[in-house]
Amino acid sequence: MHKKSRPNLKVLLTLLLFCFALVNIFNIIKLTHEKVQKTAELEKIIEKKEKQQQTNQKLSKQSLQGFNKEYIEQKARELFNYVYPEEHIFIDTSGNS
Repeated sequence: MHKKSRPNLKVLLTLLLFCFALVNIFNIIKLTHEKVQKTAELEKIIEKKEKQQQTNQKLSKQSLQGFNKEYIEQKARELFNYVYPEEHIFIDTSGNS
């Protein structure tokens, strides 16, 4: 009876080892997928950071120079759609750039 339990033990150990390997393979695939997602997220954050740094440099330069008339006009047009009296704005609606 003792000899019969040994093959069952080998089968059980083999099965456990196989399950362990499957779990580890699954975890490796999952971690690789997460790494790809986090890398893409990091790239977006770095790009956003660079854009913000450019904006900060531009604003720092403007604050050192003072806000000139052209800048104020540009912001009034962009943010509030202001125009000069008697000024006509034409918008191209043809869709061709």
